[in-house]
Formats: sequence, structure tokens, C-alpha cells
Amino acid sequence: MSFETVFLEQARVCATLGSPFMSRLMRLIAQQYAEHPTCVKLFCECNQDPGITAGVLPLRLGAALHALVLEKINHSLVEVYPPHPASDEALSNAVFSAIKSHEQFIREWLKSPPQTNEVRRAAPIIAGLNSCLARYPLPVMISELGASAGFNLLLDRYSLDMGRNLQHASKPILTLSPEWMGLIPAQQPMHITDRAGVDINPLDPMDRSDYLRLLSYTWADQCDRLDRIKSIAPHQITPVDKGDASQWLPNRLMAQPDQTLHFVFHTIALQYFPQESKEKIIKTLNDAGKTATNTRPLAYMSMEADDTLEGAKLTLQIWPKGTVYNVGRADFHGRWVSWGHPNFG
Repeated sequence: MSFETVFLEQARVCATLGSPFMSRLMRLIAQQYAEHPTCVKLFCECNQDPGITAGVLPLRLGAALHALVLEKINHSLVEVYPPHPASDEALSNAVFSAIKSHEQFIREWLKSPPQTNEVRRAAPIIAGLNSCLARYPLPVMISELGASAGFNLLLDRYSLDMGRNLQHASKPILTLSPEWMGLIPAQQPMHITDRAGVDINPLDPMDRSDYLRLLSYTWADQCDRLDRIKSIAPHQITPVDKGDASQWLPNRLMAQPDQTLHFVFHTIALQYFPQESKEKIIKTLNDAGKTATNTRPLAYMSMEADDTLEGAKLTLQIWPKGTVYNVGRADFHGRWVSWGHPNFG
């Protein structure tokens, strides 16, 4: 797939996810990058790195440019980024000039995979946990795979406004307000006694450089997403473990005490996992499920892309029976949730 095609596809995705600025930026880069030798060189270097797939190059470059703006390193770029209006010509001139002037800075950013922590994805996860608690009203230990900075470990700190139903969190940090379609799982008492997450490259929101990375991968014209990161960061004090999720998970599963529900989940993370790790995670969960009981149940929830372009698929598997429920779909950034299963409200 050509670089032009990859950037144009990302432009389309950004438009559907409500970022007209990022869509325009990706389109301009697709149309003009070949005219700029520094840009061509950087892209070709990435193409030779087996750790960088073409599909995430646009997001890496977008984050590098946004970091230059957030740090006010390149004032010409700042002047054409939101909230400032700019013509296509002014934007492209500033972008390609910045790429040339800050080649080494951008090269370093292109080495790191996308790191986002979109907390609105917690909305369907909360619904899934409530559904599990309706069956097993027990204290909860949660384990997140691909946790990034761990914002979604704070499931019990987010209120959930579903239009016709408001579910209050104790000591809420913020309220998530997705467009909710379909069934609404009833709110259950949620007592999280143990929370932990793992990531191959965890971010610490208290660390300045990690905090910058979280902000930079958030699209510049989506101020509400940036504001959520700024609101949540001071409250996320649970360190995220560094490591391969498939190697980390077995110890977490063995640590589950009796009279506790273990809720394992991930959101838009599996696409970055090696195939071997994904297969091992599934086997580990199924093996652990064989020992699950009504007083020591295990649940596994996934919010991941599939072959359908309209949002991510939501699946929930619960042991001791191990039944898999397709519980709905959700927007990749959590703007909407469509929830429903004939046997699972």
C-alpha cells in the first residue's frame, strides 16, 4: 500500500471520527509529501522498520507535529493549528517546513507506536461490568490489557449519562455521555478491591514526557478529549505494569481470591499485540475459566475492531459456563454505544 493511500485512508477515518482538521492534515500530506525530500526520507526509513506498520505512520507523524505545537517549539506551526484558522496552503507550508526543520525530533517520535487513552471507551466497559455484577454481586478485581496510562482502570470514578438514564459514580471525576442506543444494563453496586493494568510501553500521567505523549496523540481539534485527559491525569495513581500482556495475565488470574469477580478487559489494543500473544491470552483465559465458580467467576470483555467499519465489536465471555455474548458495538472513541443481546441486558 502506498504512503499516499495510507494517509488518504487515515483522512477518511479522521473525518468519520469527528476531526476535520486531522482529516485535512492527512489529505494534504498524502497529496504533497512526495515533493519534500525530508518527508520521503522519513517515510522510507519507517517502511524499512519491521516494527512500524504503514497503517500507523500517519498517527505517529500527526502526534509528532502536535507535540511541536503543544511544546511551542515551532511557532509557525502553532499559528496554523487549532484554534487558529488557516488556508490549505498556509497549513501545508508550515507542516512541511516543520518536518524539514525538526527532522530528528520527528524521527524519534516516529519510532514510538500510537499511545492514546480515550476514556470514553470506558462507557461500554462499565455497562459490561454492571451486567456481570447483576449475575455475580461480588467485590471486583479488574485487569486491563494494553492499559496505556491506566485511565480506564478508574471505572468506578466515572458517572454514565445515557440520555434516559444517569448512573452516578461515587466520588466522580467526570461524566461520560455517549449516545446510547438499545438496552441499558442496570447500575449495580461496584466495589473494586484490586485494579491493575499492563502495557508494553506504559505511560505515567505524572511524568511530563508521558503526559505530552498522551496529549499529542489526541487530535488537536478535539478539545473535549484533551480536556478529559487533563481532568483525569491527576487522579490516576495506579502504576501500569510494563510487559507483555500474555506473560502478565497468568499471575493476575492466579491471584484472584474467592468471593471475588475477576473482570479482564481491553479496548482497541489487540491490533498492536503480536499474534502469538493474542493466542496465548485466549488460551490462558480459557484454562482459567475451567476453574471458575459462582463464588469465583471470571469475565473477559473486548472492545476491538473487526471486519465491520461501523465502530468496534463488543464481546463478553463469562465463566464458569464460558458463554460468549456479542453485546453490541461502540464508536472507536466512545461517542456512541449500541448495546443489546436477547439473553443479556
